[in-house]
Amino acid sequence: MKNFIPVLALFVFIVVSGCSEPQDVMLKKINDLEEQENFLGAIKAIETFLTDYPESEYSAEMLARLANLYESTEKDYHKAIALHQELIRRFPDSRYSVQARFMIGYIYANDIKDYDNARKAYNEFLELYPDDELTPSVKWELENLGKDLSEIPLFKETSARESTEKNSLKE
Repeated sequence: MKNFIPVLALFVFIVVSGCSEPQDVMLKKINDLEEQENFLGAIKAIETFLTDYPESEYSAEMLARLANLYESTEKDYHKAIALHQELIRRFPDSRYSVQARFMIGYIYANDIKDYDNARKAYNEFLELYPDDELTPSVKWELENLGKDLSEIPLFKETSARESTEKNSLKE
């Protein structure tokens, strides 16, 4: 019986430590899946990574990538926002936290068309990061919030130029 406990402890240690892949192997797998455009596989791999390595130096980046995948490939905008919010809560000093705050406003404005929440998110961004490199983009988004592309001067000029070019090709 005395020998049984150390053997059992060793067995449990081997089983538990063998359950997850090494961090670098998982990161390579995630990169490979994204390069192969296997986005569902990448989502699952990132979720596994975050479960196995919640405090990794790469966790903030993985949360950002996961949020971007949910927004761009799965069109699950609320899940993307929730992941960005989790990133901000868990890693407030990360460089990804700044981008996450921007993306919350962007998703509300451009994907969900919830302009009140977009305005709120963008204003929070401006309060926290008045001098960030994304600040001009946030200000532009706020100025054009809810406008049709044809109402925005930059796009109005482009649209008019394209229309003129099409008409000249027809002649």
